[in-house]
Amino acid sequence: MQSRRLYQSRLLVLSITLLVLGIGNTIIGMQKLRQYRTIVAEGRARGYFPDAAGSKDRILRPLDDEGERYNIGRAKIDLYHVVLSGGLIMMAVGVILCIIAWLRLRL
Repeated sequence: MQSRRLYQSRLLVLSITLLVLGIGNTIIGMQKLRQYRTIVAEGRARGYFPDAAGSKDRILRPLDDEGERYNIGRAKIDLYHVVLSGGLIMMAVGVILCIIAWLRLRL
């Protein structure tokens, strides 16, 4: 009977779902951030600086493969920052809802 109360609690099911999704997003976000940070670091080591002052000639020069890889890496870093922060938020909300659901079931 106790297990039936647990899985019929919509709040508990929602909180566990948010926890699982949040953990997945956090893990993927951290792994991909590490991967694309190394790509951007390699690009910076080769001389690709996006915020360099006086880079008007850079606008007119054709983009090579390494420059494109660097720019895509920077965009992916922004994307995976959002994935990581979303995962952390989902985990926090999931923990809070899980505590509330547990208290509701116990009282």
